[in-house]
Amino acid sequence: FYARGLNLARPNETLIYITPNKFMRAGYGKRLRDFLRQQVTLESLIDFGDLPLFDATTYPLIATLRKTRPAPDHTVRTLTVTDLEDTEHMALTAQSAFPMPQHALSSAEWQLSDPAARALMDKLRAAGKPLGEYVDGKFYYGIKTGLNEAFVINEAKRAELIAADPRSAEIIKPFLRGRDVKRWRVEPKGLYLIFTRRGINIDGYPAVRAHLEQYKDRLMPGVKGGRKAGTYQWYEIQDSIAYYPEFEKPKIVYQVFQVKPSFTIDIQGHYLNNALWMLSVEDYFLLGCLNSTVGWFQIARNCTKIQNGYQLIWDYLQKIIVSIPPDALCTKIAALAEKCLAAAKGHPERLPALEAQLNALVYQAYGLNAEEIALIEAQLAGRAGVESEENEMEEVD
Repeated sequence: FYARGLNLARPNETLIYITPNKFMRAGYGKRLRDFLRQQVTLESLIDFGDLPLFDATTYPLIATLRKTRPAPDHTVRTLTVTDLEDTEHMALTAQSAFPMPQHALSSAEWQLSDPAARALMDKLRAAGKPLGEYVDGKFYYGIKTGLNEAFVINEAKRAELIAADPRSAEIIKPFLRGRDVKRWRVEPKGLYLIFTRRGINIDGYPAVRAHLEQYKDRLMPGVKGGRKAGTYQWYEIQDSIAYYPEFEKPKIVYQVFQVKPSFTIDIQGHYLNNALWMLSVEDYFLLGCLNSTVGWFQIARNCTKIQNGYQLIWDYLQKIIVSIPPDALCTKIAALAEKCLAAAKGHPERLPALEAQLNALVYQAYGLNAEEIALIEAQLAGRAGVESEENEMEEVD
């Protein structure tokens, strides 16, 4: 769409587009980002995020560009609009746009940042290592069964299957949905997953087989009314989940969609649905960083914005920087995170004071000064969404 318009335009002509902003960060937008930043003079970029400018949620971006190669020192006027009222008087709002060197728009992603925010991000990047490197690539997504009605059962059905055949217990696992994971806590609802992974001998579990057979027509892969096509058997979980042993280890779990930090540690071996991801580490220091103000600031900068929150797809979340402070400070942060976990279970009224202490220590871990802390807190206040913990994706069969 962009390229076609530029091909039709005469040299030095100006084009203005209103399009979704997704290409600025998504992997599929890399070629377009490279083309625009190298071949076109970008005059202005105005990002409206998830503001409801149209009937549908469209994440609009207004891009003004000129068909000529950018000068080496060319600057783009950039603006992020976060308040719907500001759209009523855009001429005035546009006066707060800030210049950004076009060469600062990277191939990896476009961040529309003022100079102070860019300097802060550079400082954060120098303070540690990316999350993906920190956890040594040990991140995994939850399970998509293809038909929850068949595979997700309650306590009564579990007891019934085990009474009919004690071996059933071997493949019935405690299960969490996205809504069951909160900030600092897990709230199991007595659900279990029949985990019939690839290659299982279903005849060895007659009670489970009998239970699944009532759904057989809807479990058949690649047929009308069944599940998606694949090499799995009708009684098997849809995804291969070769990493299934990781579910039974202590792990950091989090919702894919968040309106505020919602990370916790599960030490009870729960299996997860695909509204959840996990980091296969029992790291209380890391948990503290992820649930901190600095962690949320980085999530807001790196992850895809959705209505009222962010989508924590691993491609983006793995880029946030985890500080590497001295051991003594790391130990203090980890201890505070454990206190937050304990308070969330029985004394939630203690959490605000504990989280304030945690944030102060995490600021220290990243070496931030008062001005940088004020910038973080001001930008988060401007991006504040609806304070709800129910904004999460349920499994889509």
